[in-house]
This record gives sequence, structure tokens and C-alpha cells, in this order.
Amino acid sequence: MVGVLDFPCPRTNAMTQAPGGSSTSEGRKHPRFSIEVDATIKRGTSPDFKARTRDLSLTGICLISTSALTVGLVETISLVLAFGQGAYSEPLTLPGRIVWCTPIGSSYQIGAMFEDISDEQDSYLDMFLQFLDGTLSPRGADLGDMDEEPRVPTVDELDNPFRK
Repeated sequence: MVGVLDFPCPRTNAMTQAPGGSSTSEGRKHPRFSIEVDATIKRGTSPDFKARTRDLSLTGICLISTSALTVGLVETISLVLAFGQGAYSEPLTLPGRIVWCTPIGSSYQIGAMFEDISDEQDSYLDMFLQFLDGTLSPRGADLGDMDEEPRVPTVDELDNPFRK
């Protein structure tokens, strides 16, 4: 799978539950998936800016950005999965209330809780997460073209949230 890290997130124990479980070992309602994809944050009339995801669940997201966000505001977050060979998912756009923003070096780690998502958005998010947990593959994808095993980043790479 492209962009999916199949090991615990360096910030916390991210992948703590198999799909369909009732709670995680962290006491979370939904499992978090360590994932690195580009995200676009739309802030009202301000210019859009880029971030990278750190983890994602059915109810929220952790992002790394060079810009701070104001806690309490609802921002629009768009995510796109890369399937390889120039194939990308449709953007998944979700409203997220910023619940924390912590400086880490010259960057910021941002936590957002999804809020007021429509049934359609909820369905797309569920599909997005099914792709991440391996229960769904992209339509028309040649599974032979996808990475069979994800590359595990080194510890030095994990400390650099903006590596490419």
C-alpha cells in the first residue's frame, strides 16, 4: 500500500485495534491508522496551505504543518490517496474542529476532530479507512503494481515530519 505505515505511529500507539472492535488499548472509540499523505487546509478567505497527515481515524486526524491553526476553529481538510502509477483517489474533504496545536521544532502538530460530516462524507471516510486497513482495493487497480510490503522508515526519517 502506498503511504500507509504498518507500524505504530511515533507519537502514540496508533494502530491499536482491528476493524470492527469496540475500543483501542488507548481507550479510543475508533482505531487510528498511521498514514502519510498530502493534505490541503482551507481556511475561509485565507490562502490554502499544505500539511502532511500523521494519523487518521473515523473521528479525527493528526497533521504536521509549517503553519499553526487556531484551536476551536473549524477548517476544511482535503486528503488524496496515491495508488501508484499516477492514479489518485478523489479528494476526501472533511470539516475538522481544531482541538490542539503543538509546536514541534519549526513545525506544528495539529489535532482535529471531524465535525458535522454528511452521510456521504462519512461513507467516503469509511471507504478511505477500509482501503488503509486492506479490506478494500482501488477499483481497476492492478494489485501487482502496488507495493507488496510498505517500506518501513528509519528512526531518523520518523523525526522529520516533512520528508518526501
